[in-house]
Amino acid sequence: MDFEYSEDMEDLYMPSRWVKRMSGDESLAEYARWTREESDKARALPSARLNIHTGNTTVDIFNEDGGSGKLVVFISGGYWVFGCGSESAWTVIPLLEEGHTVAVIHYDRAPKASMTSIVKQVEFGLDWIIKFAIRKNKKVWLSGHSAGSQLCAMALSSFWFSVLSTQEQQTVAGVIHLSGVFDLEPILKTSVQRDLKLTEEEAKKYSPLSTENINRISSYKHIVHNQMVGEFDSPAFHQQAQDYRKILEGKGCLTSLTVMPNLDHFNLALDLSYPGTPSTTKFIQLMNQL
Repeated sequence: MDFEYSEDMEDLYMPSRWVKRMSGDESLAEYARWTREESDKARALPSARLNIHTGNTTVDIFNEDGGSGKLVVFISGGYWVFGCGSESAWTVIPLLEEGHTVAVIHYDRAPKASMTSIVKQVEFGLDWIIKFAIRKNKKVWLSGHSAGSQLCAMALSSFWFSVLSTQEQQTVAGVIHLSGVFDLEPILKTSVQRDLKLTEEEAKKYSPLSTENINRISSYKHIVHNQMVGEFDSPAFHQQAQDYRKILEGKGCLTSLTVMPNLDHFNLALDLSYPGTPSTTKFIQLMNQL
């Protein structure tokens, strides 16, 4: 390997190693199948407008004229390497049933794309979504799973977001992180680094927990930062969630952290495919608090 690999870091940051309900390989196969099949169902809906070009990326939007006044953005994870935008719509259907509009941001994966490129693609997609939301008089809620959570945080921590108009910034009401990654430095010592190829400087720059990113994101006091973590996620994901919440709370931000009983890194997210599951119920409850 051409990087400093640590089996301890691999163990902590490979969520499949912590799944109790099936083997790790089975959980990865289930996740790949489920996200593809449920996303196909959502993308086949009459209200789906797919592959909208927004600069250097594309966005899918569902139920454009939803009556709730809320637009939920979803960004999938896969450690910036696995998955694709067309397999990232599995959270859509229960949200549509609540009257929400939903947008899914596509982004290229490593090694095809660098972290810098990935973050820029998300910014381009979100820029289009915010302008769309203003035209439709909707508030925006960001959500992301695992690495997608990091991309949500980086968008709100970015220079791009800092130079938006006050109206555009205040259109974003909150974010719901699902087992997020907020410190990228440990990832440098895992097998993900083989494709990601982050430098130490990039790992710091794109870590939501870095001082610069915390200072930027914490200046927007109207944004609510909610987190959901599975009980059976690894200790590393629990610790990162706690650290991120503690620092933001100390900066005067509105935060919450919910540990979801009996769920792991994968079914925490997959359960969002159906109404009435613990994940979906909590997700909607968090949005309805505003």
